[in-house]
Amino acid sequence: MKTMNVILILLDSLNKSYIEPYGNKRVRTPNLMELARRGVVFDNHFLGSAPCMPARRELFSGRKNEFLWKFWGAVEPFDRLLPVEAKVQGAATALITDHYHY
Repeated sequence: MKTMNVILILLDSLNKSYIEPYGNKRVRTPNLMELARRGVVFDNHFLGSAPCMPARRELFSGRKNEFLWKFWGAVEPFDRLLPVEAKVQGAATALITDHYHY
């Protein structure tokens, strides 16, 4: 069986207009260019929640956060999370974060 490695890198407060993989020619981002060359660049993504924790909850749970109608927060106990589901299927998962409350 062939295995697939997936590394998801999330960067907060980064405007894609200012990095080379999305066409910027003034600001040099060689490491992001190399990462984009070797990986996947998403060109057609729309977010439901802009603050980092609600947006990450949406990404990892597939559930719209309803940020404008609900308290700001992380994942809920009832969320089925992508890393947990991947682990159930036999994938090794890990998390490195600067969000201590994750």
